[in-house]
Amino acid sequence: MLCASDRCGTWVPLGEREQSHSRWRQGPDLPLIRIFLVADVSLHRAGLVELPERETQFEVVGTGPSVDESLAEVVSSAPDIVLLDVAGNDRGDAITSLIEALPTANIIACAVPETEDDVIPCVEAGAAACLAHETPFTELVATIEHVVSGESLASPRVTAMLLQRLATLSTEPTGTENSSRFVNERSSR
Repeated sequence: MLCASDRCGTWVPLGEREQSHSRWRQGPDLPLIRIFLVADVSLHRAGLVELPERETQFEVVGTGPSVDESLAEVVSSAPDIVLLDVAGNDRGDAITSLIEALPTANIIACAVPETEDDVIPCVEAGAAACLAHETPFTELVATIEHVVSGESLASPRVTAMLLQRLATLSTEPTGTENSSRFVNERSSR
């Protein structure tokens, strides 16, 4: 089960109804959620293009195989969401590049193993959410909708990792390299 949090830290379990029901676009006059897809595997990219287009509130505004090859197009298309599905070693750098080029970007890292070594670097780089390899379509939709609404969405395992990381950072002396980066970078967006 997923839990959602607003920026104030209020956690609410998502019920089946909320996971499959659009909270962002409720009428024909409301704007579409604009999505740019970056996936280093062409089959993943093709599949990700089809999934959001099943939902009438989404518009895929572009795709690319890497952040390096797609950065100019991402910036010019000014998406609401960047879905990022790239290999683990490149994930943190890709997120950092996107945030530097487009500070308003909401980045959802896809296919991220639910381990500290994978999740924490994504979040510290500025990802708004991390989705596991086996995330179902309804959770992808819910995550996109929550992120666009200024909320975060995470599995209980990822939530526990993030809370543990925050607790660890809060005990580090002020001025150390990691003491406030996690909190300050995310809260300033």
